[in-house]
Amino acid sequence: MALVVGMGLLANACATAAVAAEAVGVVAESPFFARLGGGDRAGVRPGASGGEQSGAKRGLFGGSLSKKRCKIGALINFLLDSGNREKARAWAEVLGIEVGDIKKYVDKLTPVLLGNDTLVRNHRFKNGKAEGYDALLQAGIAVLVDVRGVPVVKCNCGNPLKEPEHGLGEIKVDIPDDLGKRWKHNKDKDVIVRPGKKKVGTFVLRDVDRPGKVIDRPVGPSTGDTTRKDPDINAGEPVTVPRVEGSTQDEATRTLEAAGLTVQSTERPSDTAPPGTVISQTPAPDTPLERGGTVTLVIATAGGDGEPTPSGEPTPSEEPTPSKEPPAAATEPEPSVSPVEATQPEPVPT
Repeated sequence: MALVVGMGLLANACATAAVAAEAVGVVAESPFFARLGGGDRAGVRPGASGGEQSGAKRGLFGGSLSKKRCKIGALINFLLDSGNREKARAWAEVLGIEVGDIKKYVDKLTPVLLGNDTLVRNHRFKNGKAEGYDALLQAGIAVLVDVRGVPVVKCNCGNPLKEPEHGLGEIKVDIPDDLGKRWKHNKDKDVIVRPGKKKVGTFVLRDVDRPGKVIDRPVGPSTGDTTRKDPDINAGEPVTVPRVEGSTQDEATRTLEAAGLTVQSTERPSDTAPPGTVISQTPAPDTPLERGGTVTLVIATAGGDGEPTPSGEPTPSEEPTPSKEPPAAATEPEPSVSPVEATQPEPVPT
């Protein structure tokens, strides 16, 4: 019996839960509000870090200065409409508030974009009540977060959200084939957002429209955004290597360094490329590379074919040129003679 129980516990520990994959712009089945809309943004590259993250972490969420955001006023009006009392009660119950406190509660929420594919507990409205299920929301989905940074509303449908019941290591996510090209899922970058230790006064958001900049967004639905440069906000995130083949070495170096990459070079004689031109690059263009990673350039020098020479060392074109004076005629080496042979008289011809 003990063996059977032990095996049962082991099976439960190894079991994985299938969770829904909900993509940018998609409204799942039986939403609270089918046509709310909410400013989802396609193409948001997931942040560098996966795992459990504090909702107060700077740069965890993305943002935009665009006016296309969560329609917070429409959400409040919908929930307070007398015709939607049943939904309002179910919505408030999920979030642990009273129906009469809905407006006050929502007015303290802040619109953001998910910076990573994020595991949450979503809730649909079915058979007159809220029905919870764990779901992975794609990076770029617009949500409302509370004062500790936890996502609590999915903007495009008004569904209430909570922290998930399962951990990241306990789930299985199948991205539908029709989403495969639009959702490059990397499970190592999936996150669960946990409440920050302190209430947030201003969220620091990655500007999804302008890499290297951040948006300081005060808590609440107001439009008091300010923006500033912050080169470190994307530190550690992969960079797509720019194409610099055919550029001059100086142009290529400026382009790569502006992308947050370091540069080293080698030289190779070439009869086809102008001297100082980039012949090839490693890694290849469009390859993801960690910020700060190195791109090696092969630079053309005058001359024929040859193997790359490390930058800074002499190349065939730098070797001394031979003298233009004609070379001295070669002479046969004189035979060596012994001292005895040298003293013998030469024979006199007869």
